[in-house]
Amino acid sequence: MSAELTLSLQLKYRKGATDLPPFGVSGLPIDVSGSRYVQNIQQIGTSEEAIGMGEITTPGYFICVNRDPTNTIHLRRATGQANAIVLGPGQWACFRMESAAAWCAIAITAACYLEYLVFEA
Repeated sequence: MSAELTLSLQLKYRKGATDLPPFGVSGLPIDVSGSRYVQNIQQIGTSEEAIGMGEITTPGYFICVNRDPTNTIHLRRATGQANAIVLGPGQWACFRMESAAAWCAIAITAACYLEYLVFEA
């Protein structure tokens, strides 16, 4: 099969005299070779911890939301590495994971909840 996953993005930006035209991609088809996915809400503490992937050994697309109203979560490609993604309160991200990486997360000030979906590559 092909195009089992479809992603869309719409962006608008207006600040002061700057008003960009709408930017986006609608209905981006993504091929997913596996059939597994994980949907989870994981409490992320102030020490680095692995993002739970269940039985997925080759992760593909990762969609996540920081559900904390005041604190920040950093996502890292592996333990001890620099921050790859910073999620402020209520912020989200969608990206394709590098399957060789062992993604982890750390909350900066206090424990936070990270809600996510990860699809097998």
